Amino acid sequence: MLDGLQGSIFATTASNWFIGNQTMSSIPISLLWTQSVANDPGNGYVTCLAIIGSNLFAGMSSNGAYLSTNNGVSWTNVTTGLTDFHNTALTPSGSNLYGGFLNGVWITTNNGTSWSAKNTGISSVSIWSILASGSDLYAGGGNGNIYKSTNGGTSWSGTTVAASNVTICGLTLSGSIMFAGAQAGTVGILTSSDGGISWASSNAGLIPGNKSVYQFTYSGSKIFVATNYGPFLSTNGGVSWSARTSSGCDNVEAISYINNYLLAGHRGSKGTFLSTDDGTSWRQVNNGLITASSTPTWFPIAYFANSGSNIYGASAGAGVFVSLNNIFGTIKQTVLNVTGDIAITGSIWSNDITSSLLGTASYAITASYALNAAGGSGTSGTSGVNGTSGTSGNSGTSGTSGSSGKIGRASCRER
Repeated sequence: MLDGLQGSIFATTASNWFIGNQTMSSIPISLLWTQSVANDPGNGYVTCLAIIGSNLFAGMSSNGAYLSTNNGVSWTNVTTGLTDFHNTALTPSGSNLYGGFLNGVWITTNNGTSWSAKNTGISSVSIWSILASGSDLYAGGGNGNIYKSTNGGTSWSGTTVAASNVTICGLTLSGSIMFAGAQAGTVGILTSSDGGISWASSNAGLIPGNKSVYQFTYSGSKIFVATNYGPFLSTNGGVSWSARTSSGCDNVEAISYINNYLLAGHRGSKGTFLSTDDGTSWRQVNNGLITASSTPTWFPIAYFANSGSNIYGASAGAGVFVSLNNIFGTIKQTVLNVTGDIAITGSIWSNDITSSLLGTASYAITASYALNAAGGSGTSGTSGVNGTSGTSGNSGTSGTSGSSGKIGRASCRER
């Protein structure tokens, strides 16, 4: 909360202006990404992420799985027992971790120290998605089949839902309805309301013809799906879908509903998108992501995972990116009568906030990782955030409340 503001504060968050003496609401705090380890883990091509307690796992396209116990500061390759190293899916179930590989399902019960195959009933099948629901497991195959196990993966039974050249690369359960997404062909989205025994097409509102459906995420009755045509939303259990593809948010592979906000990872070169209104509008949040060339093109983001306020993004080519202790915060307070120092807390990206405080004392808008944000001009005060010179005040890079002001610290792909 902002208590007792005297005079006015002017703030902008990329596209929206909020002017003093009005109530500010729903001001999103941006993400600041940090590359976990340059081009690590492995070859940098991360396909999936999973979290068990304080353990962060990253699945690689050719180097099996990696484990970090310190939020990605360092990584250890954990592949003992594996006979294939193309890790396509990771799903925790209690303290166990299930992995999808090109030669079936594997399990580790000791945080990756060793792996063992769980492939009875899955013969020479690549597995691209795994869903754990209570004591049941589901696995999406690269052969158009969805497999189910009721005994922790000891044995599996399969149901053919698509042609043998179609990959089932998205699985989720919302309420009593299971959703499956198919890559390639016209299959699109399938739903099951009987525990995966039977499946029905659920494509009303999607783009007709060939399509790729990658991942799902949900919040309450709202189901979001990432497709090669962009995100779509269903509010009726998949009976129909509506496009959420504004602001260039198209061709997304990763999608995740985190801390009441929606994140989408672009399959091409646009990086990460954030929506505060369920996908009606989007803005890019790429500060700290590594560009794939000298032009502003970012590595594709293939997966999101989060643990509390910590958010992790899996990139196709630059390893894991981490956004620690961030919030997609909101400020809801009428701006009136400054009586003391104020702080907007959270991690804010460059130029996200510009301020101007009009008053007779020194105040600051501060945040962890506020990079080169433009300071506002004070009429008779000393405001600024790494500020520029004030009109008739004392703001600037060495101002009273500039870069040395108070630092406020506050807090992808579902398969």
